[in-house]
Amino acid sequence: MSSYQNTFNQSVSDPAAFWLEQSTQIEWFTPPQTAIHKDENGIERWFPDGELNTSYLALDFHVQNGRGDQTALIYDSPVTGKKSTVQLSCIARSSRKMCRYALCTWRNQRG
Repeated sequence: MSSYQNTFNQSVSDPAAFWLEQSTQIEWFTPPQTAIHKDENGIERWFPDGELNTSYLALDFHVQNGRGDQTALIYDSPVTGKKSTVQLSCIARSSRKMCRYALCTWRNQRG
């Protein structure tokens, strides 16, 4: 049986255990202990006791793990012939600045 088929069979036979195991492949602020839980309205909630930040995982995690110098964006204009690259660390810095500005603006507007 193929590796794919084995993985698929595991996911179907015990989805909660399968997905809880898969959840260990990413960085959590609070790792989940429960894969899926049905709430009082019958809605299934995935990893209800886990906490993560997808923005952190997309940028800061990679910078902190030594990949800040890797290219994140490539600009290549066929019209002007201009080419440039932007590294992960640059995007992370810009993102933090923008978030600080937005937070300050939001706080000032609240009064």
